[in-house]
Amino acid sequence: MLLSKVPNGKFVVIDNIKLGEESTTRLSSLGLVPGARIRVICNSVPKTSVIECLGARLALGRGIPNFVEVH
Repeated sequence: MLLSKVPNGKFVVIDNIKLGEESTTRLSSLGLVPGARIRVICNSVPKTSVIECLGARLALGRGIPNFVEVH
């Protein structure tokens, strides 16, 4: 399932990030790596997701949630 399709309030685990090396490295530095448990705060804004990871809230934009696979 893609992160962009996860309902608000649900906890998921990252399976894979299908982005280029630079974007993947940037997300990794924020704790978004395969195996990380995250909570979706808000997924209702088109192409933007607000998530919680390691106690911090992060906003992911520009379609990034469409390239993050979770379960």
